[in-house]
Amino acid sequence: MAASALPPTGAADLVLCTGNAIMHVSPAELPATLISVALALRAEGMFSFESRTPAHRAWQQWTPEATDSERVISAGRLREWLEVVDVDDGRVVFDAHNVFPDGEHRVYTSILSFRGAEELRRELEAVGFTDVTWAGDWHGAPVQEESRVLVFPGTARLT
Repeated sequence: MAASALPPTGAADLVLCTGNAIMHVSPAELPATLISVALALRAEGMFSFESRTPAHRAWQQWTPEATDSERVISAGRLREWLEVVDVDDGRVVFDAHNVFPDGEHRVYTSILSFRGAEELRRELEAVGFTDVTWAGDWHGAPVQEESRVLVFPGTARLT
């Protein structure tokens, strides 16, 4: 569901965005997305999400050789792999290749926006979130240089 589909009732206790889904929101769309989230939350409501850290540079590991795998689906054995197409200023474009048992080859292109903690903090504070804090995983570990993700654990409140 897109954030714009959230009812702006100010009644939600929690908005949760998992699976790094916030990374699919472009820089141009992020302010409106956060506003939609803020309008859905009650005054003490919480917003929680995760985002991969740019410093970890996960996309460097998304090579066809490193990601080539097979798995069984209802139609039979599916072969799949990732291939990075472009990296530019935090924007990573990659293709997910799927080869089905009948030989059909489908390619799905995704664009991810890698954002650091300070950029996310500025965006959150711009729409009224306060006390923005980060964890290095969903268990509350501190953010460290080797942290793969930033988790905004819902500690911010709307003003």
